[in-house]
Amino acid sequence: MTIHRHWFPAVIAASVLLVSGASLAGDESPMNRHGDGHGYHHGKECNHRDHQGHGHYRDGKVPGERWLSRMSEKLELTDDQRRDIETLMKEARDSGVWKRFHEASVALHGAMREDAGEEKLRELARAKADARVDLILQRRQVRERIHGVLSEEQRRQLEAMKTRKHEMFHKKMDRSESSTQ
Repeated sequence: MTIHRHWFPAVIAASVLLVSGASLAGDESPMNRHGDGHGYHHGKECNHRDHQGHGHYRDGKVPGERWLSRMSEKLELTDDQRRDIETLMKEARDSGVWKRFHEASVALHGAMREDAGEEKLRELARAKADARVDLILQRRQVRERIHGVLSEEQRRQLEAMKTRKHEMFHKKMDRSESSTQ
């Protein structure tokens, strides 16, 4: 049980980064690194059925669009709200924050493969950490701006959905932890 509670913040942080990167990535995502129709994860080619290159899932939508489609339906967004949120997400994608994070990641991984010295690795790791913080802050800013577009009732509904999702995550982690003991 203590392991779960100890690792939970790291798991949440990693999830936030994954979601923020995926939902804000657009054409600069690692899935589109080669632009050849193949996915790209953690420095390796990926032909997973959900990733069809160009930062799109098999349904042709980038991850942020899938989220927006679900939220449009569940929160009954107006056309104006949906348009405003699409604009916020596009601005985030176009800002270059994800691209800087990806480039810092690629540089660090390349230096590790080349057995770079400690000083260089520390420099590149700091650059990647700084870019990661920028992603986290950008995601928070986008979330706050999206909340500004929503009505009070829609914000309550969204928070309730998040709470249910976190509860399901905790239950799954608890089951997983109990099965490994």
